[in-house]
Amino acid sequence: MTWTSFSGLLRTTAILVVLSSVFLMGCSGNADSPVNKAEFQPLSSDSSSFYYYVSENRVPLTLSLKWIAVKFASGDPSQQSAALKGSIADSLEQAEQFSRYGVTLLPVKEGITFEALVEGINLLRANTADFLQVNPVFQAGDTGMIVTDEFIVTFPPEMSMDEINAVNASYGVELGDPILGQENTFVLKATTATKMDTLSLANLYQESGVAVYAAPNFVRVK
Repeated sequence: MTWTSFSGLLRTTAILVVLSSVFLMGCSGNADSPVNKAEFQPLSSDSSSFYYYVSENRVPLTLSLKWIAVKFASGDPSQQSAALKGSIADSLEQAEQFSRYGVTLLPVKEGITFEALVEGINLLRANTADFLQVNPVFQAGDTGMIVTDEFIVTFPPEMSMDEINAVNASYGVELGDPILGQENTFVLKATTATKMDTLSLANLYQESGVAVYAAPNFVRVK
């Protein structure tokens, strides 16, 4: 067996494992939901779980203790304020909008600890009526890295569009624009059916062998 055929077999096996896992989860869930998984995943309290990939290299991420990024279900500021009341970011004052992604950057309470930040994010994530996304912001030197609902994936060159669409559909992920000049590379978008943040999704795509390369489409801010 040549290396090419062996790698193709690994890729096909990875796709089948992904689809089989989603099918089994769907069978045990609510039949009304198009993609059935557990409730939106809680943020891990293990700092080593925060990383992304640059090519095949795992790059650790450091949580910022100053900001979180949210996507509100409502565009009404009064409803947004009510949803934040008593939380780790209980005010819209000093909020910064990133309308391209529908993301609001919010300062958290001063002096917050890592543990309190994780707990606070998980409490907000549990409120799926008011929030479509609640993500940490990561710190790289003086730059903040905001996780949006987009991630960039390079699939193997021999992977067909039917296979790509099947994998994306199994996770409730929408296929976006191709990246010009890069074969089989696309911007993907997580939907409300996904139940995973894009950092976890990107790592899953790469570590499962479905993708050659996957990483969140970070927004960088000073």
